[in-house]
Amino acid sequence: MEVGSQSMQVQVSFDFDQTGQTPAAMRVYFYPLDGNTTSQPLRFDLPPSGGMVQLAAGDYRVLAYNVDAQNILEQDDDTYDLFQLTTQRYEVEVTEQEDNKGNRSARRRLFGSNLPIGEDEQPDFPLYDTPNWTCACRQELFRVEPPKAGDVSVSSSTLALTAHEAVKQVEFELSGIEGVSNATLLRGSISGIPSGYRMATGLPVNDLGLMTFAARVDEERGVILGSVTVWGFCPPDDTDARQYLNIYIWSNGGNYYVTQDITDQMRSGEASNLQHVTVHIESQGIDLTGADAGDSGFKPSVGDWEEQNSNIQL
Repeated sequence: MEVGSQSMQVQVSFDFDQTGQTPAAMRVYFYPLDGNTTSQPLRFDLPPSGGMVQLAAGDYRVLAYNVDAQNILEQDDDTYDLFQLTTQRYEVEVTEQEDNKGNRSARRRLFGSNLPIGEDEQPDFPLYDTPNWTCACRQELFRVEPPKAGDVSVSSSTLALTAHEAVKQVEFELSGIEGVSNATLLRGSISGIPSGYRMATGLPVNDLGLMTFAARVDEERGVILGSVTVWGFCPPDDTDARQYLNIYIWSNGGNYYVTQDITDQMRSGEASNLQHVTVHIESQGIDLTGADAGDSGFKPSVGDWEEQNSNIQL
C-alpha cells in the first residue's frame, strides 16, 4: 500500500512491563514504506502515557526509544535499518612506557594516569561514555487505513508499542586482596564491547570500544565491587572479539592492576539473554596491609604498576 495524502489520527501507547523502569518521555519514528528510499521519517516526542499523532494513510515501520536518556546520541536516524543509539566517542592516547624493570609496555591515558593494558588486550580502542538506562521499541509494519468512502467521521488508528531494555549491566567482584581497605582509589575499564545499539534489530553493533567505571571497597566482605552499563556483552557477529576487564588499585604502598579476559562469561550472558552478568575474580599476591590510608594515593603517570592475572570463577 502506498502512503496516501489523507491525514489520519493515530493513538500511540507504550507498554513498559518488560523494562526495569518507566521513562519520562519517548521519541517515536515512523518510516514510510512508499517505495521511495529518500522518504524522511516522521518524528514525534510523547509522554510515557502515549498520545495522538497525525499520519498519512499508508504503511510504516516504527522505532522508538526514551529520549530522556540524556547522554544518548542518535546516528543514521534517517534510515530504519541503520539507525543506532550510541554515546560520545573520545580518542585515547596510547604510548609505550618503560617500567622499573626496564620493560616497555603499552599504556592508556585514563583517569589522569598512563595505565597499563592487559598483555593480549587490543590497546587502541576508542573510549565511549557509559550509556544511561535506555529502552527501545520496534514494529516492522504498521498500517494506517484510509477512511472508507462516504465516511464523514474522523477516523483513527491505534498503535501499541512494547518497550524492551536496550542496555545491560556488567558487575564484578574482586576478592583475595590483603588489606583491601587501604586502597585509596579504585577505577576500572572494560574493552572490546559494542559501542552502540542497532534499533531495527535490538542487537549491539559490531563497532567496539572501551568504557570506564568507578569501583568501591566492601569492607565487611573484604572485596572490591563495581558495575558498568553497556549496550551488549559482546558483538553479535564477531566471534574473534575479546572482552577484557582491568581493575586499577592505587594505594600508598604501591599501585596494582588486575587484568582478565572475560569473553567466555560475556558470551554466555549474551547467549542466555541475561540483563546482568557478574564476573567473579580472585586475585593473589596483592597485599595492601602496609599501606598508609591517609593519602589519596593518586599518582598520575607513575610507572610502578604490578600486574595480576587471575582466573574467573564461572
